[in-house]
Amino acid sequence: MGKITVKHYLNTKVQPEVINDENYYPVYIQITINRKTTAYRSISLTELTEIQFNKYIQGYEYKANFTGLGVSVKEYFEKEPERIKKAFEYIIRHFKINKINKNNISNMWSWVNELFLMWTNRELIKSMWNYIECDATKEKIYKPFNTECSLNDCIKSLNKNFDIDIKNKIPIEDLELWDNTDLLLKHFGKHSIYIDFVCNYKYEIEKLKGIKNKERFIEIIKDVTENFYMFSD
Repeated sequence: MGKITVKHYLNTKVQPEVINDENYYPVYIQITINRKTTAYRSISLTELTEIQFNKYIQGYEYKANFTGLGVSVKEYFEKEPERIKKAFEYIIRHFKINKINKNNISNMWSWVNELFLMWTNRELIKSMWNYIECDATKEKIYKPFNTECSLNDCIKSLNKNFDIDIKNKIPIEDLELWDNTDLLLKHFGKHSIYIDFVCNYKYEIEKLKGIKNKERFIEIIKDVTENFYMFSD
């Protein structure tokens, strides 16, 4: 695989944002794989002064302008390099990528950025719908559904707004799958990041009470994460 290094750096070459007479510069991410280096703006959109950035790098308390992502942005920012490194390692290992150049680093970054660094609830729900709809017969069944939320939420919404109960029309294995998925999402929490889920789902499922047919569910999640159903739409 080769060595992967991911770190934050302060981009002082751009026009700073002036806040209380201090210059705040955007934080960027430097990614080096097999001596090929590229850089992108931090997804957290964090800005720091040069003094505060040095404090952050040295592990001291620091003040930053956290402008993006809202809740948990400080934690997101600080864990960003580690998560990006894990995501690149996962992609390279899964796709058996041997030759590294700036072009495929850029392609991998688009996957990392759009998938692995997003909230688990959003990405897992999308992935589970894509997994189910790979069955052509089920694709027709679920085409009218809102795939931005779980199947259980769709059923509840229809019942609440139209007094229609369609639960007995849904395949039992799909109901079980979504019950397990909802339980897993509740366990991971609203602000879980998808790469953490991908790396830890087996351990978390095995210890979680209430999951039905754990071995089968683990195999389904393995299939979902390793075959990238999320890229099919």
